[in-house]
Amino acid sequence: MAPITCKVVDAYGHGVQGVRVTLDCRNRFRNHTMKLESFTDEQGGISFWYPSPVSHDFSALEPQIVDAVMIPYVALTFHPHSQLMPPQGPWLSIRADLYLPSMASHGVVLHLEESPRLEYTPYPVSGSMGLLMASPQALDILRTPSPLQLPPPLLNCSSYSSSSDDDLEPTTDEENEIVTGNRKRKLDLEVGGAPPTRRQRTEYM
Repeated sequence: MAPITCKVVDAYGHGVQGVRVTLDCRNRFRNHTMKLESFTDEQGGISFWYPSPVSHDFSALEPQIVDAVMIPYVALTFHPHSQLMPPQGPWLSIRADLYLPSMASHGVVLHLEESPRLEYTPYPVSGSMGLLMASPQALDILRTPSPLQLPPPLLNCSSYSSSSDDDLEPTTDEENEIVTGNRKRKLDLEVGGAPPTRRQRTEYM
């Protein structure tokens, strides 16, 4: 599923409530399938759409989630009323024609500034939908280890294997045995004297 969401924010990034947005939907053959519309909520977002035309009373209507997998060609038209537009903004409507072929979520943000601008993101931009329909890329970012985590504990000497370099060095007892052995061989030589020389046999003709 690839839901289509949108959001309207002011020049300070705050959500703008009450902006009417229409959504013209076309299938992969570019045939018109339906027209939906909705109004931005308190956070300035739209997650659910209703058959057009609608009134402000949504109680009798069934909300819909628009899936771009079935309708990859869409046209979003924002209708901000004059009280929401900056004094320098004469625009009565702002339209965006989109082709959304991927399986990811789709979000469109309208920034109501002196020169309005549109922003596209592959993540949901409305409140509840943004939390429920987070993309795998966003989840990967959340799973990234924090740089504030403590490093792993240091290993002590007992954790090394017997093949480490420290085990190859002689211990104190081994050094004492080597010294004692050398002294014993020296004493044996002093007591017994020099080893006898081998006599050569002389034969007389």
